[in-house]
Amino acid sequence: MFQNDVTDNEDYESEIKIIEQENIEAKNLLFSTLKFDENLREKIEELFNYDPELAYSGKEHVILSKAVFKIPHSVIAFKKIKRIHEIFLEENTKKCYKLVWSRPYPKDHWNPLSQMKGARQICGDITILPNNLLIAETRGKTLMIELIFIIRDILGENIELKKLRLQDPLEILKNYKKK
Repeated sequence: MFQNDVTDNEDYESEIKIIEQENIEAKNLLFSTLKFDENLREKIEELFNYDPELAYSGKEHVILSKAVFKIPHSVIAFKKIKRIHEIFLEENTKKCYKLVWSRPYPKDHWNPLSQMKGARQICGDITILPNNLLIAETRGKTLMIELIFIIRDILGENIELKKLRLQDPLEILKNYKKK
């Protein structure tokens, strides 16, 4: 029995190291392929600063994340993005296209809705504005990283990150209470 505990612990530590290595590789890839103003470098670094143990368990702290991209053409971007099977049109107006990124719930997810047949986890939102801006929003850093790669893979490397905001909801509440 003790041997299994040691093996399980070694497997766990091995998985954590793999997550950490994948994080480093993803960050290096993003830095080498994404256009952004140098003043965003620190924010992008912060995006990759998350707890690998929580990532291993399929959980992470809620961080309200918002990225704004300059894109070559709004209508073409919309047509390309809406083809992705995990992204669904929510609203199409003259002012913008709104899309929702969702996926099947991870196995053994804590949310009771995850047990419903066909249930999907909402991972983020994409808004495409007519002035060639794309706004991506998620509720976690790892989700934002994944969404940035999805957007970059779909639209190519001819997009530019203009803004990146990462907000801890608890900090927002603390600041709200001070007012």
